[in-house]
Amino acid sequence: MKKYKSNYSFLLAMAFKEKGKLLIAILDDVISTLLSYVPYFMVFQVITKLISRTAVVSELITLAGIGIGAVIVQAAQSHIGYCLSCSSLQYSSLNTVKSCVLCYLLIL
Repeated sequence: MKKYKSNYSFLLAMAFKEKGKLLIAILDDVISTLLSYVPYFMVFQVITKLISRTAVVSELITLAGIGIGAVIVQAAQSHIGYCLSCSSLQYSSLNTVKSCVLCYLLIL
């Protein structure tokens, strides 16, 4: 097994091998985080329109639909991400890194 200068360089080498899967997992988390802010922004828009007395029923229904749609998309994405992480995507990447780290620590 190759000798590494530090444990950090070893972890980076292991993560580099799984960079595609880890990148997909990171992007999934970023999108999920951004989607979680949409309902709050829609509620803010509704409250602003009601306070300024410029609210039109069709606009309020549209804003509510966007907020509900974002919640549904986020829930579906979370479910898909959970299924992927349980099956192969994140699970195999993290298991590969964990097993390599354990082997490396046992050699030390």
